[in-house]
Amino acid sequence: MTLSAVLVGIVGTLVVEALLLRAESRVRRLWDDSRVQLVAVVATLVAVGVAVETVGASVLVLVLSGLVTYLLLLVAVELRDWQTGRP
Repeated sequence: MTLSAVLVGIVGTLVVEALLLRAESRVRRLWDDSRVQLVAVVATLVAVGVAVETVGASVLVLVLSGLVTYLLLLVAVELRDWQTGRP
């Protein structure tokens, strides 16, 4: 389960980011609203809590692999912007 959970976390994160990139300006406009940010964080924490209670702690492997993938993607984008001088 661990390797498959890691792969689902990685692929899931990349798919979600690719889908969000298709509507970048709308996503940015929505995300700039602090209420949307709060609801997203609370919903994520509740969903992870429910998943842990339902499936067990092994679901944390999926969640953490997705989070690490997201953070590495963020670092890659920031490094690219820094090297190219993008704001």
